Amino acid sequence: MSLRTPLRRFLGIVALALTSATVSGCNAGRAFVATPNDYADYRRVRLGTSLDERLGAAWDYLKVRPEGRYAPRVRAYFDSAEPTFFAIRRRSAAGLEAYVKVLPDGPHAAQALEELMGRRNETRREALAERATRATLLRVAGEGRARRTVASAIEAWVRPMLGTASWRGTFSDAPPDLLARFRLSAPEPACRRTADGQHCTKEVERTFRVRSAAGEVERTFALRVEIDLDAGYHLQELRLSGVGMARATEEARGGVALEAPRAEAAAWHEVVERLGATAFADGRVCSGGEDAGGVWTLACDDPWVTLVATPNETGRETIVVRRRPARREGSP
Repeated sequence: MSLRTPLRRFLGIVALALTSATVSGCNAGRAFVATPNDYADYRRVRLGTSLDERLGAAWDYLKVRPEGRYAPRVRAYFDSAEPTFFAIRRRSAAGLEAYVKVLPDGPHAAQALEELMGRRNETRREALAERATRATLLRVAGEGRARRTVASAIEAWVRPMLGTASWRGTFSDAPPDLLARFRLSAPEPACRRTADGQHCTKEVERTFRVRSAAGEVERTFALRVEIDLDAGYHLQELRLSGVGMARATEEARGGVALEAPRAEAAAWHEVVERLGATAFADGRVCSGGEDAGGVWTLACDDPWVTLVATPNETGRETIVVRRRPARREGSP
């Protein structure tokens, strides 16, 4: 037998042994040495600047490298910290949003989403309730303003007429509140020329709500305002008229519906009483009273005017303030 054959067999055995040892040595090394990417991902867990960052990095590591070199350490940290993180974050909607952002598929993600939707629905309900409350308050305030406007309408027109400023010069020199109410507030007055000057008319209508035995009811206050001016644009007369305007005034003052028919007479009496108090204010000298027909007349010296209040004249109550035809010396 040639020596080459045993030698070749020996060399083959040695080569096989060396190859096995090399492969075995490489596998053993991989079990103890982490890859660069593995360590970089682990560093994100360790060096996160906030709990959110560290937990997010830990969850990413465990999903990508469940068998990684640092997986046991990362899992122990995550399993310990995540329940506490969720318990803290679930205290508010913002916290639940933060949890879902950090751990969108985390252990408590489904529960966090469910609770977050519940919080949002509750917030929407609270917002709707708040808006409804605000709307109610605005409506109540608006209704209150409407009633106050109606309650003071008659006196607001008459009061400036019981001062000398409305009669001393031309109508343009009248008190600003009277001019603004007549010229600027809607609707605009309609004026026409007459043989003696001008006649202007303004229709005022306001709605308001009052309480009744059957609940809230809507009322309408309709008032016609007429002003006569002479050729020199001097005020001659103010006339207020309307059907049931006294009753509407008193309902607006009290916020309660008045029952007819006694309500009409009682309301008219209240309106006349307040006009009388206005006429005698500031020491103004007036004389007169009520006649048998219920017409109430006051003749005042300063200014030199007559105030006449007539109930139910052709179905309309009428209040007139006019310049007296006979003037005393030195009167406006």
